[in-house]
Amino acid sequence: MKPIIFLLVWLACAVAHAQNCNLTISMGSFTGAVQDLPQTLPHSMSITRTGPNSSNCQNYRVFFGKGQANAYQRAAYSGANAMPYNIYRTVNRGDILKDFSDAGPNEYLIANIPTRDVPKSVTWYVGVDNLAKLFNFAPGVYTDVVPINIYSVKSNGTLEYQTTRSLTLSFTIPRYAELSLVPENAPHNPSSTSYIMDFGTLESQEVLGADMRVVGNVGFGVMLSSQNGGRLMNGTQQVPYMLSVDNAAYFIPTPAGAQYTVAMRGKGTNIAGQRYNIKVRIGTIPDTQLDGDYQDVLTITVQAW
Repeated sequence: MKPIIFLLVWLACAVAHAQNCNLTISMGSFTGAVQDLPQTLPHSMSITRTGPNSSNCQNYRVFFGKGQANAYQRAAYSGANAMPYNIYRTVNRGDILKDFSDAGPNEYLIANIPTRDVPKSVTWYVGVDNLAKLFNFAPGVYTDVVPINIYSVKSNGTLEYQTTRSLTLSFTIPRYAELSLVPENAPHNPSSTSYIMDFGTLESQEVLGADMRVVGNVGFGVMLSSQNGGRLMNGTQQVPYMLSVDNAAYFIPTPAGAQYTVAMRGKGTNIAGQRYNIKVRIGTIPDTQLDGDYQDVLTITVQAW
């Protein structure tokens, strides 16, 4: 009978444990308000390492997740409404920052921390469009949460995960309405907030017109008042006039300074705005009227609801 031989083989496996560089992260939330012009705003975090003085803990890469949109065209949300924004490496919006598995060159941030207990600031840029481009988005506060993943760069060039922090971003789209005063049938011009209606040589019953254009993302009211209570004045001399807004009946805006509601709308407009035509009709001028320059100032105010 042949002997039975048992061969016992012990296999030893070496397990490489990730090196904990003991990073301390300081970072606040980002808050911004959508304004008339596009914005690219800086935000930053402070990274301090308290871990070992190892070459594996001196260099880092900072990666940015997709956020709630699950895409690198990021979006912040207010209920079911989504507002686009993005996170960039540079102020000129050249490179969108991405996560570890997706980032190519210039799509992550670099942090060099050669010394323990000395904080390193890392800055990125949040870009958001202006009110005109976001015109059809409902007013409110839009938020997103983006994970930021930090990896150390080992001496052999490989990356090793260290920690994650969540960046909360909030954007406010305000309730707004803006008004411009333009020639009849001219488009809205937000920089045109005054208009001179020049009658030249006044004649009885003469009529001139201008347009109010109101652009808003909510409902609004438009109020009008007359400095002289519906009279063109030259010292103590006066010439009466009347107003009509949007083909309504003519009225005299008296007494001086009294507020008249001349337009209302219960919802926002399109980007071109709502047109309201103003007609001014001169009253009867007696033959004994003294020569001179006669004027009044109308103050027109729009209020978002």
